[in-house]
Amino acid sequence: MIRNHFMAFLAAILVFQLVSIQQVTAQTDRKDIIIRSGYSFGKYSDEHSTWYQSYPDPADIHRVDFKKSSYYFTPGIGKFLGKGYYLGAHAVIGQTKINQTQTNENNETILEGDTDLDRIGGGLLFRKYFTLSGKLSPFVGLSTNFYKEKGTTTGYSSQSVSRKRNYIASEIHVGINYMILPRLGIEAYYAPGKFYGEKNEYADEDDYDYEVDFGKQGQEFSFGINYHLVK
Repeated sequence: MIRNHFMAFLAAILVFQLVSIQQVTAQTDRKDIIIRSGYSFGKYSDEHSTWYQSYPDPADIHRVDFKKSSYYFTPGIGKFLGKGYYLGAHAVIGQTKINQTQTNENNETILEGDTDLDRIGGGLLFRKYFTLSGKLSPFVGLSTNFYKEKGTTTGYSSQSVSRKRNYIASEIHVGINYMILPRLGIEAYYAPGKFYGEKNEYADEDDYDYEVDFGKQGQEFSFGINYHLVK
């Protein structure tokens, strides 16, 4: 009798696990509405030497140290379109910090500037998920963000200069999603680079200056959370 109850209990657990796995596995194939939020960040530093020639003084070497860090949040909403395809929209809220220091051959500071910028805007996100067995779904994606960065650069003499730039940036995402609950998933991805346009609002030009940056300043890492609403 006890053995029969125990086997029935094991069978019930097995059925529950199978139903849960089937529900989790099918999440990216359904047409659920998703509430999500991501946290993206990047960090870059560089050091190089520059020759200066000033008559009648001889040439000297200045070392330039450049450091840049940025982060932003992307709260948004989207929808699975079936067969693992996802389309969504999100806000872009964050900050960028830049420090640039120039020293001479005697390690004396000649020029220094600290830039603090607030970032705000929005964007679109498109992805293709490839569901594996269990709860794991790798994905590839493409995002296009439109945002503005506004702030100041403070120099060595404590004088501040206002900065205001508009950006259009597209980047590729390669990542993985893991369902920790039937409706709750966590994700992580890597963006190896981006194609972006930049426009200085204080300049007279109306056009964007476009550049491609893979690696270096263009790469980013991100973590996020996805909640599946009732379809």
